[in-house]
Amino acid sequence: MNGRGDYCKALSIRVNSATLGQIEENYGKYRMKSIIIVVCFVFAVFSAVVTAAGITEKGPAEITLDGGSKGTVDFPHQKHQNTLGDCKICHDIFPQKLGVIEALKEEGKLEKKQVMNNCRKCHRNLVKEGKKAGPTSCTKCHSK
Repeated sequence: MNGRGDYCKALSIRVNSATLGQIEENYGKYRMKSIIIVVCFVFAVFSAVVTAAGITEKGPAEITLDGGSKGTVDFPHQKHQNTLGDCKICHDIFPQKLGVIEALKEEGKLEKKQVMNNCRKCHRNLVKEGKKAGPTSCTKCHSK
């Protein structure tokens, strides 16, 4: 080939190399966008499944409460969640936080038997309505 043909051949290789670099760069950007979209989609699906299944942090299934001189109270927390459905029935009195009942009593923001009286009131109302209810006597809740 003559000098001009060699130059054109070399020029096309340079153009092709530049184009190849742009293609690789664009492919990298495209691939990153694709990965981000897939991750977002998987997260959205996972969140929807968790929400639909009702799997959220609702505290422990069982809570042991300090019942004073009568002994501890084993509180079936999950059973109450499933039965009542509305957390505010109890958590209007105290926030949803482990240890908060004792803390509020120490701060003077919760009366000594206020939680127990709320439980008994609810249980007694259910009994009056002829519905299945939790215990209403001391020894059924408190254990030494």
